[in-house]
This record gives sequence, structure tokens and C-alpha cells, in this order.
Amino acid sequence: MGAALDGHRVVFTGQGTIISRANVRQIVSEAGGTTMGAVTPETTLLVVCGPEAVSERKIAQARKHGVKIITERQFVDLLERA
Repeated sequence: MGAALDGHRVVFTGQGTIISRANVRQIVSEAGGTTMGAVTPETTLLVVCGPEAVSERKIAQARKHGVKIITERQFVDLLERA
């Protein structure tokens, strides 16, 4: 069985309340994914964390490229289900 984020390229926006930004890279890596700083056509998942400092530009780019957009809670649930 694969890891929860096998092959995913993940971008985060906003200030998380569940996951510390300091741990994001390690968490994604351990789940089989890669973190990215900007949304590109290669991005597969945008995680929107909390209501503060969310980048509308990242959300617009994600929509443009057909990237799946989920909340921080949905991201944690995804990891817990794996």
C-alpha cells in the first residue's frame, strides 16, 4: 500500500492552526509527497490553512490548472486515513 501523498506535489497557503509550518515539509515527505512554494501545472494539491493570509493568487492559479483544493482539516484527515 502506498503512502497518503504518493506522487503529490503540495502547496500550502495561509496560517495553519493544526499543522505547524515548520513541520509541513517533513510531514508531506514522510507521506510520499513533495512540497512546493508556488502553484504550477505540476501541482496536484493546494491546502488552504485557516482564514488568515490566504493567497488568492495561489487559489486562482490552482483553479486555472485544475489543482484539487482542500482545507487544512481535510489534509489532516487524508493523512490519518492512510
